[in-house]
Amino acid sequence: MVESASTADVLLLVFHGHGSPDGWENGVDYSLLAHSLSRVQGNLLIVNDTCYGGKLLPFLRFARLPTDTCFLAPWDAEDVSYGGCTRDCVDAWSKGVRIEDMISSNIFSTPDGDKEVPIQIRWGTDLDHHFYAAA
Repeated sequence: MVESASTADVLLLVFHGHGSPDGWENGVDYSLLAHSLSRVQGNLLIVNDTCYGGKLLPFLRFARLPTDTCFLAPWDAEDVSYGGCTRDCVDAWSKGVRIEDMISSNIFSTPDGDKEVPIQIRWGTDLDHHFYAAA
C-alpha cells in the first residue's frame, strides 16, 4: 500500500505497547524504524504511545522533515509512561479538542475526573490539522 501512495496521502502509524530506551519491546529498534520511515513518501502521522516514547524523536528528526511528519508521544525520552495516550487522543479528536488546549493546561478532563495531559512531546506541527481541530 505504501508503494502506491501519493504525496497527498497521509500514513498514520500508531504504536501502543511496551517500549524500552532503544525501541519497541517487540524488537523494533528506533534507528532502524526511522531509517525505514525516511523512505515513506508523503505525509506521516506518528503516535508513539509507549514508555520512553521520545527516544524515537532524535532519529526521526534526522530521517524526516517537520513539514511532512507529525510526531506525538505521551512522555519524554527518559520517562516510563503509566497508561497510554491512544484512547485519550481518539477521544479528543472525536470531540474536536485543540492540541494546544491539551498541552497548555497539563490537565485533561474526562467524565471519570481530571488526569495528566496524555501528550508531552509534539514535533512537526504543520500536520496538526489531521489530528486536531483547526484553531
